[in-house]
Amino acid sequence: MSQLITQPGTLSVTIGTVTNTTCNGGNTGAIAINVSGGTQPYTYGWSNGANTQNITNLSALTYTVTVTDSSGCTTTLSQLITQPGTLNVTIGTVTNTTCNGASTGAIAINVRRYATIHFCMEQWSNHTKHNKFISSYVYCYGY
Repeated sequence: MSQLITQPGTLSVTIGTVTNTTCNGGNTGAIAINVSGGTQPYTYGWSNGANTQNITNLSALTYTVTVTDSSGCTTTLSQLITQPGTLNVTIGTVTNTTCNGASTGAIAINVRRYATIHFCMEQWSNHTKHNKFISSYVYCYGY
């Protein structure tokens, strides 16, 4: 008489998707992982204390997950969440209004992130774009 001994597939964890933070100092990052093999159900232990498969609201940092299957087998994976550099805004040319109550004044601003220059456009209420900042809507485009 013979008996076949089987074993589950190797427990494996891979990165599904990574979302880095959108602003310097923000916490909009996320990591989704894929787990296969081993014996379900799985448990999750993240370096930030989370115990879910996927984590959100992450700041820039390296996060490590340990996945454990129901047989006690483990595997570990780390992922870095990044953030953009800080913005450096400086005032350029200032043009005063020509008459009291006139809307001819302007302030040119310079916006930099790392060594990349960002060109900013002001969005007026009539939806025209200008290269000088006067109102509250500023859009930056990196080149």
